Amino acid sequence: GKVVQLRFADLELAHCEGSVPSSDGPVAVRWARSADAFTYRCRAPAGWRVQVENRPGLRLVEDRQ
Repeated sequence: GKVVQLRFADLELAHCEGSVPSSDGPVAVRWARSADAFTYRCRAPAGWRVQVENRPGLRLVEDRQ
């Protein structure tokens, strides 16, 4: 199985977005950090799994739009 691993760390960066190519199509990620949460969206090709590691322990909110 193919896996996208997101690791949220304790950084000063408030938001980020980007994409990378894969053999099955692009993987696109965007996230924003607030005082108590990471809100994120990850678009991966069909059949791929997304794993999230939350090192700071903030609340995770998945944006499904």
